[in-house]
Amino acid sequence: MSAKLQHIQNLRQIFERSVEAVRPAQLLSAANQYALRPQVSMDGRRLSIQIQGKTLDITRKHCHVVGFGKAVLGMAVQLEKSLEKRLVSGVLSIPQGTSERFRDVPEMQLSAGTVIDVIEGAPNNQPDKQALEAAKRIKALAAHMTENDILFVLISGGGSALLPLPRPPLTLGEKMQLVRRLANCGASIDEMNVVRIALSDIKGGRLAATASKAFAVISFVISDVVGDPVDIIASGPTCAVISKRSTAKEVLEKYALFADLPKHIRELVEVSETKEPLTPALNSSVYVVGDNRVATAQAVQEALKCGYNPFIASTTIEGEVQQLTTKYKDFLQSICDFRKAFFKNTAHV
Repeated sequence: MSAKLQHIQNLRQIFERSVEAVRPAQLLSAANQYALRPQVSMDGRRLSIQIQGKTLDITRKHCHVVGFGKAVLGMAVQLEKSLEKRLVSGVLSIPQGTSERFRDVPEMQLSAGTVIDVIEGAPNNQPDKQALEAAKRIKALAAHMTENDILFVLISGGGSALLPLPRPPLTLGEKMQLVRRLANCGASIDEMNVVRIALSDIKGGRLAATASKAFAVISFVISDVVGDPVDIIASGPTCAVISKRSTAKEVLEKYALFADLPKHIRELVEVSETKEPLTPALNSSVYVVGDNRVATAQAVQEALKCGYNPFIASTTIEGEVQQLTTKYKDFLQSICDFRKAFFKNTAHV
């Protein structure tokens, strides 16, 4: 095999291993400190699971799962395999077409007798009636939690569109129209999330608050946001807002939208300004199980195996893919040019 073909094969291997590292089956595994298969105590009286070195007693507890996002189906499959009969109910909100797309992928198939209901919606990452129905059912399940229940919450990118639940009397159509107006004005994703959270009945920690009577609320997050801000990923339904940022009213006034809003929407925004921010629920824990750093760390390991001398330039770059690809290409070319010039000058010395 020529050196060029070997390099291509190596690069493909590095990429494939990096993707495998962030598959749900790998992320939610004992190897990654998530031993979710119940273990019996030495005296045979207790059942427990291990989460990042912490023991969670699930003796006589009923386990439930809700999830929303592009990657939560695979996470739910892994959770179902681990908990088996301890899992008694669940609701997932996933993108339209997901089941069909992965119909031949075993690790994306729930069991034949699954207790998890799957609802597909939000085509093209836009909230719709199906996603709204899923959000209502997820909140209803959370509201029924008791001290004998454990609620697992699976969250990934795309989760915000798959969990739309406007605060009454706001309608989904009105909320979507307002977010579109913000986008057309050039508002950032962070600014739009501020408004989404203020007008939501489930985001900004409100899902965890709804499940406040549960024995425990355990959130597993696969991050698609640089820096893993858990209050921003999917608009933080199980995390109180912790980022320092503008209020919803300030964002809307910045783009000269607030004064023109219908009275009932202005009132909702103003009420959100005066309410005390939600504090983290004592029974709620949030774990980021996967992000781009997991993938890049695996890429480094595979590159070393292939005989390269890798380094991670950054895991915090953001931007449009084509533009970033061009910049990376220019960056690599400058390194190659420097190496050639360096060794040429060294040879002359």
